[in-house]
Amino acid sequence: MVETYKISTIHDIVDIATSLPKSWFRGHYEVIGELIPKIFRKDYTERDYDVEKNLTLKFKLNAPSLRPNLPKSDDYLSWLFLMQHHGLPTRLLDWSESPLIALFFSVKEKRSCDGELWAMCPYLLNNCYGTPRISTADHKTTKFLAAEPFLTPTNEEMETIRYPIAIKPAMSFPRMVSQLSAFTIHPKPYPECTITELLGENEKALVRYIIPGDLKDELLLDLESLGITEYSLFQDLDSLSMTLERETIFDADNIPSPPRCGGDYIEINRD
Repeated sequence: MVETYKISTIHDIVDIATSLPKSWFRGHYEVIGELIPKIFRKDYTERDYDVEKNLTLKFKLNAPSLRPNLPKSDDYLSWLFLMQHHGLPTRLLDWSESPLIALFFSVKEKRSCDGELWAMCPYLLNNCYGTPRISTADHKTTKFLAAEPFLTPTNEEMETIRYPIAIKPAMSFPRMVSQLSAFTIHPKPYPECTITELLGENEKALVRYIIPGDLKDELLLDLESLGITEYSLFQDLDSLSMTLERETIFDADNIPSPPRCGGDYIEINRD
């Protein structure tokens, strides 16, 4: 079972950040209790055809009319990142190296219900494959998982490549840079092979924090004060408009005094 705690203030997030500097973070604006890519969730797996393969083929067929300089047809991982970037369900899960950024995604929607924040050690996840390193695009396991919907795996591949793996790709989009993006790529689900099943017994590998719904508005304001806004993370005109609209809440006639951290500072005369 995954150890679960509750967030009380923004200071808890600072403690998490300083205590878990090597972890990756993911936020959900409601409590899901699992870490499974959207394409492998119930709404898609109960269809009577291969939704993942079907969506990928249709995306690749129509994308050339909308965007130049697309990946090569057999560059499955680049196509996955492109589809994920534009909101299509894929076998990727987004993570951030910043708990503040992940927290933003926990609190920005459905502010009447609880959210959750996950912290995962990617090195311990990749230990499942015997490699305590972050995977790259040219790693054989990463390549296999990206292409899996279009492959006929051997028995050996089916036995040995059944776990998610943590990967750091090239930063293909400005949004990936601003969100300090990282990813896990997942195979078609096998029993006892999800992230929570693999790491859930080890608090150093995986932990979850609940964000109370009645705290979301306060935390969102705290994040905006720290520069974590819709615009800073998404960098488009829609997010700029949303950020500017929220800025009207700020009352310029009610500017607070700065906190006296550690008490008054006494200037020492060195003459």
